[in-house]
Amino acid sequence: MANNHHSLQIPEKRLKISVDYREKTSGIVELLNRSGFIVHSKSLKHTCQLMRWMGQQFVKLSDGISPRSGHRPKRQLSKQLYVLQGLPNVGPTLSKKLLGHFKSVRNVMTANEKKLLQVAGIGPKKVKAIQKVLE
Repeated sequence: MANNHHSLQIPEKRLKISVDYREKTSGIVELLNRSGFIVHSKSLKHTCQLMRWMGQQFVKLSDGISPRSGHRPKRQLSKQLYVLQGLPNVGPTLSKKLLGHFKSVRNVMTANEKKLLQVAGIGPKKVKAIQKVLE
């Protein structure tokens, strides 16, 4: 007899999600439907993988941590630009300008408002946003 009952436990938050596939509508499906959240999956295994991923995202977001994803640079210059692009409203172009002007990430991070405003593309709003993150 196939096991139609699967559970997912996330120890960090002691969250347990159970789905019983023997019933047409399980408790979690009913809860998700009531909240307007519907997940479509290919199979029982895929459903469990999706639920595990959703649980992990819930834990990350509830901890207030939103990790940056994607390419991780290997070269020094790329790493420096990557760090600067983590600042609010700083994209690839502005990060290059900041690094060109200040010569190091440390100098950018310790620059005062007057010095930051000397960089083309940075106005008072961006300075305030950057300083707020660095406090």
